[in-house]
Amino acid sequence: MRYSEPQLRAIHHLDGPMIVLAGPGSGKTAVITGRTDWLIREAGVPAGNILVITFTRAAAEEMRSRFLAMQDPASADEEDALQGRNIPRTAVRFGTFHSVFFQILRLSYGYGPERILQEETANQILRELIQTLSLEDTDERDVIRNLKAEISAVKESGTPIESYYSLSCPAEKFRDIFRDYHRRLAELGKMDFDDILLATRELLLARKDILASWQQKYRYILVDEFQDINALQYEIIRMLAEPMNNLFVVGDDDQSIYRFRGARPEIMLRFPKDYRGAEQVVLNENYRSSPEIVLFADRVIMRNTKRYRKNIEAMGETGPAPVIRSFPERKAENEAIVDDIRKAHAAGTPYEEMAVLFRTNLAARSISEKLTEYNIPIELREGLPSLYDHWIARDVMTYLAVAAGERGRAELLRIMNRPNRYLSRESLAEALVDLPDRKNVVSFVRWKDFYQDKGWMIGRIHEFQTDLAAMSTLHPYAAMHYLRNVVGYEQYLRDYAKERGMDADELIQILMELQENAKPFRSLAEWQEHIAKITEELNQRQREKQEHAVMIATMHGAKGLEFDRVYIPDVVDGMIPYQKALKLEDIEEERRLFYVGVTRARRHLWISTVETLYGKTKEISPFLEGLVPDKGGVSR
Repeated sequence: MRYSEPQLRAIHHLDGPMIVLAGPGSGKTAVITGRTDWLIREAGVPAGNILVITFTRAAAEEMRSRFLAMQDPASADEEDALQGRNIPRTAVRFGTFHSVFFQILRLSYGYGPERILQEETANQILRELIQTLSLEDTDERDVIRNLKAEISAVKESGTPIESYYSLSCPAEKFRDIFRDYHRRLAELGKMDFDDILLATRELLLARKDILASWQQKYRYILVDEFQDINALQYEIIRMLAEPMNNLFVVGDDDQSIYRFRGARPEIMLRFPKDYRGAEQVVLNENYRSSPEIVLFADRVIMRNTKRYRKNIEAMGETGPAPVIRSFPERKAENEAIVDDIRKAHAAGTPYEEMAVLFRTNLAARSISEKLTEYNIPIELREGLPSLYDHWIARDVMTYLAVAAGERGRAELLRIMNRPNRYLSRESLAEALVDLPDRKNVVSFVRWKDFYQDKGWMIGRIHEFQTDLAAMSTLHPYAAMHYLRNVVGYEQYLRDYAKERGMDADELIQILMELQENAKPFRSLAEWQEHIAKITEELNQRQREKQEHAVMIATMHGAKGLEFDRVYIPDVVDGMIPYQKALKLEDIEEERRLFYVGVTRARRHLWISTVETLYGKTKEISPFLEGLVPDKGGVSR
């Protein structure tokens, strides 16, 4: 393989610490595998003394496969024999942090794989704890995902649980969940991934002899995706690398996008301080993207202040300038993207060479539905969130159904106190009547009779009736607007979130996404028919896993991938950067995320903004400041 001068400098590094800053498409995997091969072939390092470590099993397997593909087994064995080495090149250890650290525990304590907590078991434990603690009306998958992230953050940081305040649920409820979760793990004799890290650190600190044996074994340590490391992983790796400190770390601080999982990009920034005299190489040649895209990406990321400065050069052929288009609203934006995808495919671009990338998974639903309507195959990399199954969607659909005349007990029970009207279950039970064709129907007359001596409660029921009557005359979109702002359902969600220590904006976004979805439909029945049809079609697409399909993904999910054409819609303030990003470090991570999305493109990059989203006027993302012509010059 032909290497660039910076790549060769990194590959031929022998002893001591080195940091390799590897920009997008710069061939970092080739450097890691090339250096591993060079250490064995040229420097005479036994393969068993080399550890290559990364974050995912897939990445570790890919590097191992690429390394082995470089070898000629016959000549390798002959060379080993001539030099008196009997360790084959396959003895190089490629693994994830967790697999490597569990190997240390296994050989020290005799742990078997049965000790490792499987993800489904962890989910089941948390699912039961959520039910026990009555976190009602909350999307289960979201809560479990958030709880797992917070449990991990508490353990990784060493924060006393008594001092931790959760973002997923009330502080005391989270503390109970945390304690009960670990009690259940102890009963099962299981360790989760964070326990593996903690136990490894504890072992190596307590047993200097065991630490020394692993230091002697892994004399050369290479770390991939170093920008994603957390403090605990870094502490253990530093211990293993001592005293020789042959620590070779590769990553891109500009692509550090997992702070919410515990990744600490500042670790990469302070590496030269932790290792005085560490050599540094910048892989500044981008072999993936056109010069136009590389220049655009550089102009995006250079606004970040806490980063290594790099001068990335594009090695590919020149291509078209990135397209930045503005649309009045998302419907027009979706139609334009679909039209461009169809034209590109007709001109010869395979569907699998195209991707539409979003900030949030929820935002991906509308384009997925539009592509499905045009029978364009799609691959949903992370699936789609259960928008229509979410409890907020069920509330809304129930309100619309009751407004349309539904009077079932279950339906009224669901919405009568959302927002709180202080109507009792007893009062609803007394309001039930049997009709010739249906039993247990709610009579508003009998409901008022129950409160005959409480005029203010009769007034609340009357107001409820009036609101339902008003909604019955409106199309679903307008009815939802009335529900949100007149009935007060949006304020109910904000109060609900505040009481439970949740992020209200996430709940409101679900409500807004649902309302946006309702726009084209003139009746509840028409909307419900669409929901049933599109849900079945999308589920079918997910089951089939088509080989040739347009990728629909979040920018987080697209990291590590590349495409000929990349579309990034909704590049507006509040979406990119996301509305929750308020601190400087959050804004900079959001900019890094946008940079990751932009650098997935090889030849064609489409960025679009909308003037209104979820019924509100939107400003162009500040990340496009200086990159977009004056408004009169923006394509429309």
